[in-house]
Amino acid sequence: MITGGVSYFLEAWRERKELKKSRRLVAAELVTLRDQLDVLEAAESTPKIAPSEWRDEFLPTRIWERESAALALGLSDADWLAVQDVYGAVTPLKLELLTRDAASALERAFVDQVIEIREMAAAAAMLLVRPTR
Repeated sequence: MITGGVSYFLEAWRERKELKKSRRLVAAELVTLRDQLDVLEAAESTPKIAPSEWRDEFLPTRIWERESAALALGLSDADWLAVQDVYGAVTPLKLELLTRDAASALERAFVDQVIEIREMAAAAAMLLVRPTR
């Protein structure tokens, strides 16, 4: 009986630590997204290098892809949707950028979309790093 209780406690503790790790890693990636979107807005143009050179590093989603399952289990529905919405918006934005020439000007509507996603990323990062119970 005691062994079962200890095992349960240890497993719950491990799951909390894993969730905390996932929250921190994805929050850091969201901050990177926010910062890169800020640069994109300020430049009002696509990156000045060929898309093949920035495809993997600009507007990254690798950490989200790796950690999203843990977050799906541990976040509230509202927090999950806030984070998922950012990545759902970043992916088509990045795909659109990949079709454009290097250093090409961005239309005002596109820049407005960048601003909106940047604000979403900043808010989602804050949700993930706020203290939990």
